[in-house]
Amino acid sequence: MRYQDIPAEEQQNGPPNADPESIMHARLVIGDNVIMASDGCPADPGGPTHSGYSLSILSEKRRERRGGVQPASQGGSITMPFQPTFWAKGFGMLTDKFGVNWMRQRRVAAWCSAWL
Repeated sequence: MRYQDIPAEEQQNGPPNADPESIMHARLVIGDNVIMASDGCPADPGGPTHSGYSLSILSEKRRERRGGVQPASQGGSITMPFQPTFWAKGFGMLTDKFGVNWMRQRRVAAWCSAWL
């Protein structure tokens, strides 16, 4: 899914400096594992040195999603608290103490699974 594919009614919540052609979400399924990535969030132009990508963890277990945010953000910062979004029942972002951007989410809505 590219930034230009965000539904019109949700675009005001998206990053203001996003290149419409940049990847918002990409997904690769290998067996029971899901690797997700994006071109990163352009909202912070002076952001970390690890730029141009984000790592994502997709989990159905609430403890794995929420429990991983606090420890991973120690020494880093929570960019977006875990919350419902238009594409998933829950989504959150953080930057760890090494400057790596992470995304955590719960299963996506059926209508957008073709993009993810």
